[in-house]
Amino acid sequence: MITLNKVIKLLNNIATDHKQINSWGFGDLWEAGATTKLNFPAMWGSLKPATVNQNELNLNFSIYLMDKVRRSEANENEVLSDTLQIAMDVLAKLRELENSNDFYLVRQNAIDYFTESLDDEVSGVMFDITLKIPNLYDLCSIPE
Repeated sequence: MITLNKVIKLLNNIATDHKQINSWGFGDLWEAGATTKLNFPAMWGSLKPATVNQNELNLNFSIYLMDKVRRSEANENEVLSDTLQIAMDVLAKLRELENSNDFYLVRQNAIDYFTESLDDEVSGVMFDITLKIPNLYDLCSIPE
């Protein structure tokens, strides 16, 4: 079974392997840039509430892809376009990896844009993902 730590490591690997992503971080969004120095473009992940249904655990995350925008905002559309493409790459990679990692990616992902956010005045895209992990109730794996 894939664990929360393994999913975070998987997201780290996706960000690290992508040639356009220069930084990866995970935690509350307010920590992005505050506790970790980010080199842009950056990918940030944060937890959302998990849910349990019958025989599956649903791990929910928000993924942010962001880059700096010039004060004149001359490159804002470029940043939004680039981060949207990177978001599509991340989703494609998750879909490629789902079967070999014992999770299923929910196929409906809304992508929202944000502008001039955080202390670094970044813009980009944010999307939520849900990873469905089957066979949650395995009595044999309980350390008793």
